[in-house]
Amino acid sequence: MTGFVTSTGAIYSFSAATEISTDVKTTNLSGTQTRVVAQIQASGTGLDLSSLLLNGQTASVSGIADSRTVTSFGGPTLQSDYMAIWDIAASPLDDYSLAFNSLGPHMSLEAVRIDAFASDTAFVTPASVTAVPEPASVGTMLALTCGGGVRWLRRRKSSVEAKRS
Repeated sequence: MTGFVTSTGAIYSFSAATEISTDVKTTNLSGTQTRVVAQIQASGTGLDLSSLLLNGQTASVSGIADSRTVTSFGGPTLQSDYMAIWDIAASPLDDYSLAFNSLGPHMSLEAVRIDAFASDTAFVTPASVTAVPEPASVGTMLALTCGGGVRWLRRRKSSVEAKRS
């Protein structure tokens, strides 16, 4: 790893590209097919997707799942959620090595999540990476939609009663 841990827990380097490597333990998986999914959130300088490797292999599919502008210490900056999926036609190993780099200095690595799955049937690899709303976001959107519908019905009912008077 190059860089240092900030007060917010992010990994950051102001002088060189950030280089990250970590081990992924998968000791309790069984099956003849393996899928490993890495989700990475970073701000500032982008992630070099060509450097995103699992045991030296490029992902079956990778890309930016979502991006947004956020306010940080230095002012507005781009925060991106990256995702990479490796579909491996083999039983899972006990551990894997995940490595990736930023495109240059000033990337703030904020979160990394790695999931591994095994199955006896092949996984269907998506054509591209797309954003999927978090369950909490779906609940919030549903509540706002229902609330707006109730407000519309109340307004309509009071306008009908006003016309009758």
